[in-house]
Formats: sequence, C-alpha cells, structure tokens
Amino acid sequence: MGLKQYYFTAAVAVLYATPAYAQRLPEARGEDLLSQHCAMCHATGRSGTSPQSKAPPFRMLGRLTLELLQGPLESGLLSGHPAMPKFVFPQQDVSAILRYLRSIQER
Repeated sequence: MGLKQYYFTAAVAVLYATPAYAQRLPEARGEDLLSQHCAMCHATGRSGTSPQSKAPPFRMLGRLTLELLQGPLESGLLSGHPAMPKFVFPQQDVSAILRYLRSIQER
C-alpha cells in the first residue's frame, strides 16, 4: 500500500468512526425505507404535504404513536383501509425507521 492510499484509508476510517456519522447511518436507512415504501401516500420528510390527503405526514405522528409502531412494523403493518399494502420489516430496519421518525417529529 502506497503512502497516499494509506492516508486515504485512514481518513475514511476516521470518518466512519465519528459519532455523527454512526448516528446518521440508521436514520438515513430509515429515511430511504420510508421514501421507498410510503412516500406514494405519506409526506415522509420534515416538510411537504402527503400525496394522499387522508394520509398523515409522518412528521406529525407524535412520540406515543411511534412507540406503538415497533410491534406492527415487525409483524406486519396493516391499516384500516384496503389500499394500504402490508409491510413487514426486519428488526434492524424497524430500528432505523423509528430513529428517522423520531428525528423528524414536529415539537
């Protein structure tokens, strides 16, 4: 390994070891999952309106609702209306989704 490659590898290792990056990674995964699976109906970011008027923006779910979502996300999230598909996420993805949702809640 050349000296330039060594310094580049060391710099990348430091970047990935920083707490800010480590904390952002799960939130970014959660944001990606919600954008992929939910954005066709819900506003999934810190702003914007939901494409479907009856679908609440995710930034307005509230802390209590978020705590109640863990089980349904792991076992199969169903809604009271037939148009919503069933979603089942592995525990690692559920954690990422909940971290992201917590980060965007309006206070």
